[in-house]
Amino acid sequence: MASTGPPPGTLMAEGVTRRGDSWRARYRHPGTGRQHQRTFDKQVDAVRWRRQQLDALDRGRWVDPEAGKVSFLSYFEAWGRDQL
Repeated sequence: MASTGPPPGTLMAEGVTRRGDSWRARYRHPGTGRQHQRTFDKQVDAVRWRRQQLDALDRGRWVDPEAGKVSFLSYFEAWGRDQL
């Protein structure tokens, strides 16, 4: 039978949970309340990523990972308007 979690007595980092064979790191943006998450193969990578995101928020250097995602159609339409 597969393990359902960490060994007894193991401390889990806040915002990092076991999801089957992977680790999920989550945090909530304090300004928007929106939750962001990412999965990792190793717990140490999940903890590191979450810590980096929270540090960026504290320093005012956080960038929304969704901000750079623009569909090709939206980009093409905007580009087309600029060509006139």
